[in-house]
Amino acid sequence: MIKLFRNIRRRLIESGSLRKYLVYATGEIILVVIGILIALQINNWNEDRKDLQKSHDILIEIRENLSFNIQKAQEEIEAEYAVIRSVDIISRQFFEEKNYADSLDIHFHNAIWWPSASWKISGYENLKSQGVELIRSKPLRSSIINLFEISYSELAEIIRSSENNAQAAAMMTQTKFSYQYKLTVGQPVNLGRAKPLNVRELQQSTDLYGFLSFWKLLRIESIRLRKNVIAYSENLIHEIDLELRK
Repeated sequence: MIKLFRNIRRRLIESGSLRKYLVYATGEIILVVIGILIALQINNWNEDRKDLQKSHDILIEIRENLSFNIQKAQEEIEAEYAVIRSVDIISRQFFEEKNYADSLDIHFHNAIWWPSASWKISGYENLKSQGVELIRSKPLRSSIINLFEISYSELAEIIRSSENNAQAAAMMTQTKFSYQYKLTVGQPVNLGRAKPLNVRELQQSTDLYGFLSFWKLLRIESIRLRKNVIAYSENLIHEIDLELRK
């Protein structure tokens, strides 16, 4: 092709026709420009395909993370309910009815317990490192950011509050109970026993009774936030599936 153009150019120069040569030169320039534009467009298409594949890979990873997190959150909610049941039993039988039996020891142990959170966020971290603009759908991008930056942060805050208050409760109760620990695989709570050293004195403890009421409220709020995360995650999985089908 290049040799052909050279031959045409040489013949035009030899003919001495300036007008024909200028027309030819202009056409050649236009062809070169068109060739460059086509090459750039092909390169852009290739880059777009690469970015699209990257975004799909990240969305698949985020989806897998969400499925895992939903399952863990459901298990953690079951554990929260177990703690609330123990708090209710202690509040009613021990503090209000002033009754004590050895069967309450397991509830004393479980009552001041809370599930931490086991989240997988590798997909979101990968997205941040690649650039969130990799997700072209603005609504989907916003949904992902809102879940990981807002919903998870709210849940993390309630967990930090639980940790701080649990430490305060431990300081308050460590000299009032004899503890026995038993790790049981598959149980929602860490089954152990806490036996009161002085039943009558503990029944008069307004500090512990008040703390348990507050602790129950924390557990209820934790359940609410976890349910929100589950619902948001399920909706986000649906959005991701729609995006992956495009």
